[in-house]
Amino acid sequence: KDSYHISAEVNITSASHTCAGIVFRYMAEDSYWYFRLEGNGNAALWENDSGSWASRASAEIGWTAGEAVELAVEADGPYITCLADGEKLFTYVDGGYEVPEVPGQTGVRLVKCTVQYDDLAVSTVSGPVVTVAVPQETVTAMPMTITGTAEGASSVTVTVRSGEETVRTITAPVADGAWSCATYLPSGTYPVQVTGVSAGGHGLSQPVVSQAFTVELAPAPL
Repeated sequence: KDSYHISAEVNITSASHTCAGIVFRYMAEDSYWYFRLEGNGNAALWENDSGSWASRASAEIGWTAGEAVELAVEADGPYITCLADGEKLFTYVDGGYEVPEVPGQTGVRLVKCTVQYDDLAVSTVSGPVVTVAVPQETVTAMPMTITGTAEGASSVTVTVRSGEETVRTITAPVADGAWSCATYLPSGTYPVQVTGVSAGGHGLSQPVVSQAFTVELAPAPL
């Protein structure tokens, strides 16, 4: 798979240093991505494209020699999110991304320094964190709206249930970390389950289930 979470603890121990970090989507010696600690105190994302290096994003984190820093990358389709010690630094969108026929490799790289690496790990892409809000009062008119948040998601799947029966399944887009959907329901009591999909489509959230809410509609006139 070409989308994953890679992390490693990086400790540059030499007083003189250039850079060290983690490599991902490695296709050849002149084609890969590199998230690294730099001598200026930055953490930076670089792309090696056919031997041509380009800096894609960077952030000042103020690390020092002898200080271990956990670097991590969420490679989720074209979305590359870089973190240091669990804190998100930036997300770079690779406009030229195409799914390769053969997934690239992962590893580490250092230049002109002494480094201790620890806990190199590769896992699945993290799913977004989602929430759902349903009416607190009895619903007496239709349509009704269900809302929530899903930071970092592209869409959510909203499933309305009555007991073991699925009454409605709705896919709602996420904009600026929020989502909403309108629906029509008959009288009854319903919990709602919501699952989010990450921006690149490879991370799935844990399902979140709301408290049950009640719909009581007036009988249709004869």
